[in-house]
Amino acid sequence: MKKTIAPILKWLFRKIGIEINRAKNNDEDNATDIFIASKNVILQKPYRVSNKNRIFWGKNVFIGPNSFLNAMTQYPTTWTTNSEYYQESQHFDSKIIFGSNISATGGLQVSACSSVVIEDDVMFSSNILIIDNFHGYETAEIPYKYQKIQKIAPILIKRGSWIGQNVVVFGGVTIGEQCIIGANSVVTNNVPNRSIAVGAPAKVTKTWNKSRQQWSPVIDPSEKLNKYNSFG
Repeated sequence: MKKTIAPILKWLFRKIGIEINRAKNNDEDNATDIFIASKNVILQKPYRVSNKNRIFWGKNVFIGPNSFLNAMTQYPTTWTTNSEYYQESQHFDSKIIFGSNISATGGLQVSACSSVVIEDDVMFSSNILIIDNFHGYETAEIPYKYQKIQKIAPILIKRGSWIGQNVVVFGGVTIGEQCIIGANSVVTNNVPNRSIAVGAPAKVTKTWNKSRQQWSPVIDPSEKLNKYNSFG
């Protein structure tokens, strides 16, 4: 009897192990929360999501690993309650809205106290920070992490734009349709539709010429003045 049961148990345990590994691998490859799975939205592990009920999704969205989506509702949070610098909490009515057909390679960080809206067909490279708020720095006598959040202003990234590697986008900014933001840029001002902007702070260097169907350089007014002065 024992000789008959042993092979069956061995087969059964092996089968269970295979199914556990298969489920684990599927979870790691397509690490989706159930509240977005029906829309074909994939967040790859590891990721962090804060206040998921304030994050809204279109369809067919891919967010690579090491991303952090933070729709803030108050600051400071509980981790500061024991500090000597504890202050009364600020409260926020925040939202993060993703359109459809959005892709992010990985390391996407979005922090909203007001709103961050990303329209359809936007493409993100790696290690991008989009933040509509700023830590206070009114005094150098208190650690900045304990000072009130300030400079809160909505962010809008319009459809079809491409945001390059290591870009930072600050509050109050609108990036227009079909724009390109070059790698390592810091966007502090609006970028018009169909423009290329680079630098820290980012400046528009090219715009799309529809009649010629090509990118046309934009000359900085200060460069024009310097050129004129060089002939003086």
